[in-house]
Amino acid sequence: MQPWAFSDIWTLGEPFWLPKGVTWELVLRTDGKGTKPLPRHYIYVITLTAGFLLLRYLISRFVFRPIGKFYQINDRVTPAPEANALGEKLFKESRGRAANEEQIGALMSAAGWSERRAQRWFRQRSLSALPNKMVKFTDSCWRAMAYIAMLCVGCSVVPFKTYFYDVEDCWRTYPNRYIDADEFWYYMLEMSFYLSLTVSHCFEQRKKDFWEMLIHHIATLGLISLSFSVNYTPIGALIMLCHDIADPWLELAKLIGYTRHKRELDSDYTKNKSEPRSPYLKNKLVEFFFILFAVLFLFTR
Repeated sequence: MQPWAFSDIWTLGEPFWLPKGVTWELVLRTDGKGTKPLPRHYIYVITLTAGFLLLRYLISRFVFRPIGKFYQINDRVTPAPEANALGEKLFKESRGRAANEEQIGALMSAAGWSERRAQRWFRQRSLSALPNKMVKFTDSCWRAMAYIAMLCVGCSVVPFKTYFYDVEDCWRTYPNRYIDADEFWYYMLEMSFYLSLTVSHCFEQRKKDFWEMLIHHIATLGLISLSFSVNYTPIGALIMLCHDIADPWLELAKLIGYTRHKRELDSDYTKNKSEPRSPYLKNKLVEFFFILFAVLFLFTR
């Protein structure tokens, strides 16, 4: 059996994934000259993913959470409303969206509640299902740190490759191209990081964009792993670096925004630069990082 032949069952076969005349045997043939993608390499991904998850837990608990408390970020958890089987069923059917008049009316009739009480139940149930501000802050801190680290790794690897200056060099020696050690570990780190995001995303408290982000993580992980499997690593590394350039700045804007308080968001208070705790600098940093993200996102994408 040829290497990777098992994958033909679900990958539509060699003609779909590989150029004409190229087989898995050619893609994976090393002749002892270097490293090419092999199934055993994915053990590194699993190991590094476990490391990322452990590191995230430790840093979030012992570093980011104390920082959040220093900035007095709200860590209060909204309690769930009184138990109501019909209300829970209607809430799950709404998938996080605001309850409509029909759902409110059904809960009023079944429980004998007033309209205001039914509305309050749905509102409290929605709030209790969302992560609080402290959770959002620690998540943004972790993502910002990880994205910056990945960007630094990418900048220390990709610009020193010939294909960075000549994209056609990505294909000149294909499929007889070997992966450099730094390029190999760049791929391992990227795959492990996005696999850790996918795993943690499934177990953490659900946000409003749960399904959208899950699809994003799975698609990203699929593209990275498939480009590694078929030895398209040069063009894959270029694309990963382009994406890494924009990612950190949005998270930096979000985590700085989480440190602002309601009083600081008041327009009159914000404009008063003489106040000892004036958020003028915070607001400017949020605006700067968001604009920087938007420009880099449009340019790199």
